[in-house]
Amino acid sequence: MIDWSVRPNMIFPVAFDYSPLNQQQKKSVLDICTRELLTPKGLRSLSPKSGGYNPMYVGPQTQRDYAYHQGTAWPWLGGFYMEACLKLYKRSRLSFIERHLVGYEDEMNYHCL
Repeated sequence: MIDWSVRPNMIFPVAFDYSPLNQQQKKSVLDICTRELLTPKGLRSLSPKSGGYNPMYVGPQTQRDYAYHQGTAWPWLGGFYMEACLKLYKRSRLSFIERHLVGYEDEMNYHCL
């Protein structure tokens, strides 16, 4: 069964040095991730346009387990997104990346050591 869901694993071949994708395909993937997955705190694990989208990691354990890969935003995925931006657009995206990183600062101070 084909699953047409938009998920963040599509950003990896754009961020890596060696990729089976050509430049146009990489730009298309980055555009889709920007439009459907990017949040101020990272990339969502599923697009809001996809069936089963559940962005809130709250509630009892079974509800949290369901939400884990159904829309929760993950900061570590944002690193791959930013790497992909810089690989494709070089310094022209640097100010965008810097502005995006500001959103991580409070999160890191609040939730990390």
